[in-house]
Amino acid sequence: MSEKNIFERELTAEYREEFARMLAVEPKPVPKRMGSILLFRLSGRRFALPTTVLVAVTEPLHIAPIPHRTGTALLGLVAFEGEVLPCCALRPLLDLQGGAEASAKTLILQETKGRNWAVPVDEVNGMRAELELQPSRSGTSTAGHYIDEDGTVVDLLDAEALFRLMRLAVA
Repeated sequence: MSEKNIFERELTAEYREEFARMLAVEPKPVPKRMGSILLFRLSGRRFALPTTVLVAVTEPLHIAPIPHRTGTALLGLVAFEGEVLPCCALRPLLDLQGGAEASAKTLILQETKGRNWAVPVDEVNGMRAELELQPSRSGTSTAGHYIDEDGTVVDLLDAEALFRLMRLAVA
């Protein structure tokens, strides 16, 4: 039997029925990622983090600088509830413009049990629950998703990528 015969042969009724059944099955809908987030502002841009990594939102904490570690994303150390935590600036990690003006709030984030970080932010805009998380429009590697909220874009930061950047900043 030549190749020409294989491709030009008639389909059997059984094969047509099986193929029709396969096409008739509706594909399962892609599940939408749902979750609660904390909204905050930094250098005029709006960001969000999943609340699963949030420990607390505090008033600005005193940052004790570490000698010979100026000019990096590591701002110093802060004391929070009897624990000394590294404090990292997000601006250089996210390639944002703006200086180190006084922050309005400090976020305490938990990477793993026993490993917390302090992160100063300009403003906390509250929490949102059960939002549909959409694919990212942002070009940054740490922005995993965006949320259209009243015509504005809020970048949801990828917590794992953010913690990786913070670990590199203190190394």
